[in-house]
Amino acid sequence: MTLEISFMKKTYTFLFILLAFTFQAIAQYSGGSGSGYTKAETNSKHLTNFFQTDGNWINTTNWRDNVVPGSSEEANIAAIAELNGDYTYPEVNISANGVINIPAAQSLTVTQNLNNLAGTSGLVIESGGSLLHNTNNVQATIRRTITGAPIPEEPGVSTRYHLVSIPLSPTANSVSSQFTGAYLYSYDPSMNSWLGLGEQTNTPLDETAGYMVYYTSNKTVNFEGPMNNGIFSPSLTYAGLEGGNNFSLVPNPYPSAIDWHAFAPGDKTNIGNTIWIFNNGNYATYTWDGVNSSSTNGGSRYIATGQAFFVQTTGSSPALTMNNAIRTHSNSPFLKDTDAPFDQLRISAAANGVNDEVLIGFRDQASDDYNTTEDALKIYGSSGAPQLFTFAGEKKLSVNFMDQPHGETSITLGFDCDFAGEYALSFSQLEAFPQSVSIYLTDELTSQTVNLRQQTNYNFVHNPGNNPERFTLKFGGTIGIEEPSNEKVQVWFNGNTLIVNANELSGSNSIIEVFNTTGQLVFSRQTSLSRENSFKIDLSGPVIARISTEKGIYTAKAVLLNNQ
Repeated sequence: MTLEISFMKKTYTFLFILLAFTFQAIAQYSGGSGSGYTKAETNSKHLTNFFQTDGNWINTTNWRDNVVPGSSEEANIAAIAELNGDYTYPEVNISANGVINIPAAQSLTVTQNLNNLAGTSGLVIESGGSLLHNTNNVQATIRRTITGAPIPEEPGVSTRYHLVSIPLSPTANSVSSQFTGAYLYSYDPSMNSWLGLGEQTNTPLDETAGYMVYYTSNKTVNFEGPMNNGIFSPSLTYAGLEGGNNFSLVPNPYPSAIDWHAFAPGDKTNIGNTIWIFNNGNYATYTWDGVNSSSTNGGSRYIATGQAFFVQTTGSSPALTMNNAIRTHSNSPFLKDTDAPFDQLRISAAANGVNDEVLIGFRDQASDDYNTTEDALKIYGSSGAPQLFTFAGEKKLSVNFMDQPHGETSITLGFDCDFAGEYALSFSQLEAFPQSVSIYLTDELTSQTVNLRQQTNYNFVHNPGNNPERFTLKFGGTIGIEEPSNEKVQVWFNGNTLIVNANELSGSNSIIEVFNTTGQLVFSRQTSLSRENSFKIDLSGPVIARISTEKGIYTAKAVLLNNQ
């Protein structure tokens, strides 16, 4: 799928909520001396926690009682309050003259009631700010800053497309003027293609679907209306197209980020485990099966406010149920959360100011065929951007996990780009494979072969007419984790000491390696095994030890306390 664009839209829905605020617990009187207010407490919540002077939330002089409310109290806002921290309250009340502004990287959590009498101007969530709440139909203004770029004079790569959501209730009845000044596109699942929405400003938009925009300069979009709370059901379609190319563009509907890990199995019906987001010319992917995760191009579990993302529909009547349990205050501006366990090779291509990535990995009992629960289909990015992929049958993949092989294994690595020029491949996470495993890259066009253990970059010249199935990766030796039943080697931790009992393999050459949970190699030693070997590991936290010998590979896991 390639990207193109056009945008417009604006929403004006005012639902004035008439609420009996606890402000009534403050009784003003006309005679005598004093402030003119009496103080009351109900259920341990101070009802006189009034923000009465414009300024920062943390400034105690802006509060009537000269103290910032505690997390078990309620907050009553009667002036312009600028949040400058992360705050949690059971109840927040905004009067008709009050304003709460939540700037970027700041957050507000309201566990019970959020009341706003000031309408959309009374609660403003800036781009990068975050709100968790539990009250329906609260009016607000949610802002998202979208990066733009001039239309290039010459054909080239435009990376400034963005997948966007409208984080308002469907009752907002948004129209295309919401995105005035942008090129706006909707996605058609039945054709797996983009549809330009033209220049009309009154085209109805659907808050249960995502869109794509392109601005020629930076733009801050204001979404004004009732916010979503609780259960939300996005629009999904299964088109039955060949090759698994069945996608729906889904919105994040909330004024906070959402967490792909937090979806329960019952929240997804005929939905694959991968999400895709357009990111700087190509698609970032993130895959989570409940145990294992993988990503490319900076993919992460967190999806920002105002962000739309693709999911793959795998059968008829697909459904994705969202609720407050998936909401989070993650400040991730986009996607970024990468696990790097054993036996994964990450490959990057760079050209025209744009990168692309592919991930090849081996897991016990993974399928060599395409599997929606563990692999990610390749979605093409912008014209002129480099495109990397591997194959499962005829399917092109960005993430390709296979069963642990026994013996030499060859994998086709595809490369494509619309522009001729010089390109570069880079390879990382080679340390995640045992040192005994050789990894070679062959350029089938030039017949050049490089040992990736010695050279982790490869430069080449590409022309659009080249066969895209240009490269072959060859893995030699035993890749999989093997633990022979005769237990010739035993591995365990005693405190912060790694112990290797070689038994029958005394005298064998070995490589001792210890990895942390991100896949980083934190300890390595080449040694000739004796009957019992010990190694002090000056680390803390979970680790995995791997001992590679000519007879097999042995592992042990532990949590090191580093209390020596």
